Amino acid sequence: MVLKIDNRQARKLWLSSQGLALPPTGPLEVIQIIKDLGFVQLDTIRNVTRAHHHILWSRNQNYREPMLGSLLARDRSVFEHFTHDASVLPVEFYPMWKRQFRRMKDRIDCSNSNYYDGMLGEKGRAAILTRIENEGPLSTHDFDSKAVGEKAMWSRPPHKIALDYMWYAGELATSHRQLDRPAQSPSPSWQASTEPPPAVAPSSGSSTGSRGPSSSSCSSPTSGSSTTTAPRRRSRTMW
Repeated sequence: MVLKIDNRQARKLWLSSQGLALPPTGPLEVIQIIKDLGFVQLDTIRNVTRAHHHILWSRNQNYREPMLGSLLARDRSVFEHFTHDASVLPVEFYPMWKRQFRRMKDRIDCSNSNYYDGMLGEKGRAAILTRIENEGPLSTHDFDSKAVGEKAMWSRPPHKIALDYMWYAGELATSHRQLDRPAQSPSPSWQASTEPPPAVAPSSGSSTGSRGPSSSSCSSPTSGSSTTTAPRRRSRTMW
């Protein structure tokens, strides 16, 4: 049996599922808005304010920008990771999200992209973790390695590429943001209702390369299959 609805009903269902069917006023629960939506994409596109603040404000106009940061840095009721782009998700998703950490790590390790070839090696990434454990959350500006070669759109210093890799792999988490730049801490071993990540993590080392398993650990693409591409953190969501 095929369920049919008319356009008017479809519009109502869509608006309701997006949290836009009711007047954007009344008591505010920012975390409930995020849970109802599933996630909110972080975006530094700015017209009046950043796009993720527009998303929340349009659902309830009592929302103010510092509220989202408080959910991450103080309440630990959300965490940041990759959906189709960098996003804020309810912390209840964290245990299930470990599969996404593995998928993103494998996607980078098995990709044919050379973007991650210039990152710090295992020693350098371990040094990053040690430094964060000793100093607390750090951002990309707390490290001083320099991009090698000709300056290009996607040129990044080795420490920045390593931070991206470790974030995708779930080894680091965003602790808080300063001027919309994430500060990293080590990822927690959260369970569904436990607190989000305490502050701890890495420093810069000297070796580069070695992103994970050797190419022999990755299944080779079969005839006709598409090649694997590694994601890159966009400059608008820099650490």
